[in-house]
Amino acid sequence: TTAYESILLRGTARRGLDADERRRALHLLVGKYCPAYVERGQRYAEHSFYRTEVVCIDLATMSGKCKQLPASAGGETPDKEATHAG
Repeated sequence: TTAYESILLRGTARRGLDADERRRALHLLVGKYCPAYVERGQRYAEHSFYRTEVVCIDLATMSGKCKQLPASAGGETPDKEATHAG
């Protein structure tokens, strides 16, 4: 048995965001994925800003599923599913 997590998102993608919205999105991404290097990431994002595209997805629906395994060997837990429509 394998542990997993997955999510399916459906929505409408928007390009051509204004500069403030693009900078905010890049700031949030750097903070999430490189929290130990926020300052360095911000400098890099600003340096490459002119060639960076940010795509915003306005979500319509999302659903997720996961299977978590307990810390003890061999046991299984049931699948968990969640669906949200916005």
